[in-house]
Amino acid sequence: VLQKLKAAEPEIVVIMITAYGIVDTAVSAMKAGAFDYLNKPFNLEGVKLSIRKGLETSRLRGEVQRLRQEQQARFSLDRVVAVSAPMRAVLGLVARVAASGASTVLLQGESGTGKDLVAKALHYTGGRADRPFMAVNCASLPEHLLESGGMTLPGVRFSFTTRAGDPASRPRVVSTEPASGARDVPC
Repeated sequence: VLQKLKAAEPEIVVIMITAYGIVDTAVSAMKAGAFDYLNKPFNLEGVKLSIRKGLETSRLRGEVQRLRQEQQARFSLDRVVAVSAPMRAVLGLVARVAASGASTVLLQGESGTGKDLVAKALHYTGGRADRPFMAVNCASLPEHLLESGGMTLPGVRFSFTTRAGDPASRPRVVSTEPASGARDVPC
């Protein structure tokens, strides 16, 4: 029954109540998508708490989905104004990169040229839209972090390099890899 419910309505919150408190059954139910698994005889307060938590989880999932849809609409490539031929070419490239599934994209340019807008358009247009977006302004990173040769943020690993033979060159990000596969980091 649980599998049919989840297949028909993937976001539904299901609380299983059973008279048989078998660990394997509970584990199977949770793996199949049950929100909670309660044994009989159950405590009414425990059931109420599970229902409250389930409703809150459902509300939060809906809110996250709504916010993601708003961000997708707000940062859609259709909304970027591109009058000049070079800007239209840039948007064409952005569309191709978004469709490519590339996991690492380094955006470079002068201040005020729209790197953040392009990063968000890439994220919300491509297959990344259902994952978190985290923009990193590499120019704002402290010099000592860059000089250390590497830096980490939760779930993200950075690698840096400088121009060979140029001791005055500022280290630049050469790769940003999701350490756990959880995040894309446009820089």
